[in-house]
Amino acid sequence: MSLKFAQAKDKAAVLNEIKKQYPGAGTAPGHNWTSNNFNFGAPSDAWLRGLMPLAEIKVELKSNGSMGFDVFLIGKTQAGEVHSKVGTIKDA
Repeated sequence: MSLKFAQAKDKAAVLNEIKKQYPGAGTAPGHNWTSNNFNFGAPSDAWLRGLMPLAEIKVELKSNGSMGFDVFLIGKTQAGEVHSKVGTIKDA
């Protein structure tokens, strides 16, 4: 599953992609992932322009050790994969 370029700047689209890729994680006991606890900052235009045409943009979560996850978008350039941290999602 992946995002389209325009969706990469849309908080709701990124949150929906997280929920698709990590089913049940945001609704497990002690978790309540909503837009209210998703601190989102869209990737820069420069980052998006650097991606290859028609590149897939994937979402990845990495535990940050403080009851939440850092959210990254991953895309491909001529040089390989590039990551952009776009926010943090915390457990409610």
